[in-house]
Amino acid sequence: MSSLTFPVAGLIAPHIARQLVDGNHQGLIPVAVITGAMIVVLSDFIGRIIFAHIEITCVIVTMIGAPYCVYLLIQNL
Repeated sequence: MSSLTFPVAGLIAPHIARQLVDGNHQGLIPVAVITGAMIVVLSDFIGRIIFAHIEITCVIVTMIGAPYCVYLLIQNL
């Protein structure tokens, strides 16, 4: 698995978790951890199933994470 997968998942997982738990700060960290793990596992699964001979996991996470980060930036302007 590529080393670029984890920072991108680490950037978008807390934002997704914040939307899932609303204002509950006690549940934010466990949900963020589970969300980040699910992002990494799902992208690895998709990368291994669809593109069996290419190491493409970081591209899959980046394709999901980059538009979401841009959406968050535009939303907060």
